Amino acid sequence: MTFQIQKIETDRDIRFVADLAKTVWTEYYVPLIGAAQTEYMISEFQSFEKIKESVFEKNYYYFAVFDLEENPSSADLKTDESDNESNEDSDNESDEDSDNESADNESDDISDNESDKDSDNPFFAYMALKPDERGVFLSKIYVKKEARNRGIAKMMMDFALDFTKEEIRKKEKKNPETKGKKSKPNRFSLWLTVNKGNINSIEFYKKRGFAVEKEMKTDIGNGFYMDDYLMAYYLDERSF
Repeated sequence: MTFQIQKIETDRDIRFVADLAKTVWTEYYVPLIGAAQTEYMISEFQSFEKIKESVFEKNYYYFAVFDLEENPSSADLKTDESDNESNEDSDNESDEDSDNESADNESDDISDNESDKDSDNPFFAYMALKPDERGVFLSKIYVKKEARNRGIAKMMMDFALDFTKEEIRKKEKKNPETKGKKSKPNRFSLWLTVNKGNINSIEFYKKRGFAVEKEMKTDIGNGFYMDDYLMAYYLDERSF
């Protein structure tokens, strides 16, 4: 298999991502936080409508992984321009899978369109990145169960780090006084939130150079909370 990362820019791709999100979140989060909270989080944070809003209105960048050998014309998924109506966090993965959930998640009302059926979905994994004052927020990173342990999580993390480095270069070019910020928590970083019970994900992030910065308990509504660690990878300490 030859995995490749594709930017999500069309309605059709967003539907595929929302469909994948529902599958992955259900299989992962139900054992961790229960069915009721999982269903609520899907409905509030990973629907087609919410992902589309994030992409086109909230400056989130979504990317998905497909197999180039199985879908050599995956670029065709960028269907008609009419599908792309404007412009634009988890199960982060353990050693090839993890959990990254943030207060900025999205919901799940999947279209009944035939193209949304799982058998037609070309995507094995997806992630969401958002540039911010800290650097870049890794809002979501998820890998489909049957695609784990194939290096996809590492590939996406490398992509996220490169994305973050480029965003930091832009920030420093625009504001030279920000170059080489040293003091915590002001150093530029790729950062994420991960459920405290997601031991495999936490270990994966630590192996990738992330450090726990603080604990977070976030009220996500309806009586539910996310009990997380905020973890960060500080890029000013690394070679560009």
